Amino acid sequence: MKPVPTAPVCLIMCLLLSITAVAQTSPEEQALLEMFFAEKASAVEAHLPDVVQNAIRELPPADRAEIESVLLVRKSAPPTVRFSLPVDGRALLVVESNEGEQKKEIEIRLRHKLTEGSESVLQLEGVEAGVSQGTLQVWMKLEGGVWRLAEIAGVGDQVITFDEAFVKRFRGRKQLAYEASAVGSVRTLNTALVTYASTYPEIGFPAKLEALGGDGGSASHAGLIDSVLASGVKAGYKFEYSGGGTTYNIVARPVSPDVTGKRAFFTDQSGVIRFTQENRIPTAQDPPLQ
Repeated sequence: MKPVPTAPVCLIMCLLLSITAVAQTSPEEQALLEMFFAEKASAVEAHLPDVVQNAIRELPPADRAEIESVLLVRKSAPPTVRFSLPVDGRALLVVESNEGEQKKEIEIRLRHKLTEGSESVLQLEGVEAGVSQGTLQVWMKLEGGVWRLAEIAGVGDQVITFDEAFVKRFRGRKQLAYEASAVGSVRTLNTALVTYASTYPEIGFPAKLEALGGDGGSASHAGLIDSVLASGVKAGYKFEYSGGGTTYNIVARPVSPDVTGKRAFFTDQSGVIRFTQENRIPTAQDPPLQ
């Protein structure tokens, strides 16, 4: 028994898990309550299928930290969002947001619930000023005496299924973000070095990376890159520069390969960025980025 996706994706997770205590709360609602108000990721994971819990445990520390931050929905909400119990019992929860002069209040209401044996579907609706903002459906399963999230259905074909594939999306994602930032920094350095050489042709490429930083206006403080990158360490990567005149090379290596990236990068005056996944210094013989 699976729900039919019928809800706007903007409400997925944050509003779905916003079930709070009301009179005669069902075990399924109580399970969602425990997940939403959890202070620790383990309390959320307890209401996920065993296969998901096992997959999370196998994640590297950086990836596990990221998925846990996603699971702790309420704790990650911005300070401009407030959750409260409705006084009239008409809704399960009231979500208030206050950004400047724009104030919104959305009631989360339980419209329908269908339970058959060890499976249950809860349909939630977000209502603002009496106008429906869309519905969401939560499909839950009873495993080992505990109600667990199996699937969240959103608008169109967008569905969050809590299985091994859900966890795999987080594997390496944090490292890829660090690596992408490092590649961006290498490209920035290549551009800055070409600009520097054309601005100061009598020098060519500088002898030190620091010359590209500063406030600008001089060969020793050209102001072409930010101070963080000029220091040689940025976003989990260390940048080592050597050169002067007509040649240079840059090596970018992760500060902590288990956390900030697996790949190391190399570039020179050709502007081609090369990489290696081995734990060593990259060279001009390594393959180029595609």
